[in-house]
Amino acid sequence: MERETKVSLREVESIYDKEYSILINKKSIGRVIVYNEDLSHVYLDEGELEIGYEIDEAYRHHGYGIKVVKKALEKLFSLRYKRIYAVYDKHNTASYRLLLNCGFSHEDKLDDDTNCLSITLEEYRKAYLEDLEKKLYAHQDLKYRSFHQGLIPNVDQRTLIGIRVPEMRKIAKELSKCEDYVLFLDSLPHTYYEENLIHMLLIGEIKDYALAMSEVKKFLPYIDNWAVCDAQPPKIFDKRHKEVLTEASSLLTSSHTYTVRYGIGLYRHYGLKEEYTYEDMYRIASIDTEEYYINMMISWYLATCMIDHYEDVYELLKTHKLSYFVHHKTIQKAVESRRISTKHKEELKLLRYRSA
Repeated sequence: MERETKVSLREVESIYDKEYSILINKKSIGRVIVYNEDLSHVYLDEGELEIGYEIDEAYRHHGYGIKVVKKALEKLFSLRYKRIYAVYDKHNTASYRLLLNCGFSHEDKLDDDTNCLSITLEEYRKAYLEDLEKKLYAHQDLKYRSFHQGLIPNVDQRTLIGIRVPEMRKIAKELSKCEDYVLFLDSLPHTYYEENLIHMLLIGEIKDYALAMSEVKKFLPYIDNWAVCDAQPPKIFDKRHKEVLTEASSLLTSSHTYTVRYGIGLYRHYGLKEEYTYEDMYRIASIDTEEYYINMMISWYLATCMIDHYEDVYELLKTHKLSYFVHHKTIQKAVESRRISTKHKEELKLLRYRSA
């Protein structure tokens, strides 16, 4: 089987604004140059740049050029540059076609022998999102779509493509390997339910805690259903329980249903072991709301809390201070749990009878 050609760029020291070594399967075969305002062949406004590339002679005419330019665009647009220029000899039709195939347009004449093309961030983003939409529909499962509609009744069914979660995980994993996935994270609001779930899955791959938390907080106001809200938190959160709970505390006061639900979910994930306090449990239990999806998460949190802190929740249930819904849903979830003892389940059943 022929080995797949992997193109990557590694930044190196240079007299230019930026310079990258072109690596093919980790072997350097040339360079990409990013020209600053002083050395550029075109006039650059703020947020614009010019690129050029050189490939060693032994590696020319093997189709590497288009991969190199696409990789350069991926890297540089992930840094949110507004426009990228490329200069070419007007007699070099191969270079001209290559740039067009990479999305360049806006042709300008520089002199008798030299022209330039450019591509904007928004043009690149538009093409990126169109390609992603095609990829999503390629994985559509209409039978699964019909089944899943019943699980998220409050979601506009026109936004549901119908893609199984394992497939969405694969798509998110693939997107996360490219630096320009940040443009997808910036493209809010999304059109499709599946895009929202992939958004959460992508955040889950971020390895920097501050960036992951920032992206979560930026995205929360756009969540409109429990399935996206309850996606697994970013992996990096597993190492920063105290910081996560500090942020979770601020989420509990939001007026947005799924922001509050997400905050309670963080306490359920990270606040029931070493970081547990009775005060946190009581505060969550005391949230006064008619929102069904918040009350469901409160109940889920309290039922989970009983695994290690049974007496605290049991004594609270005995006071009958919780809302009728939360009181009975907490007991129901605890009784259904395999992690609550039979003895405790029998005690909880005796608390079921309470007038609404």
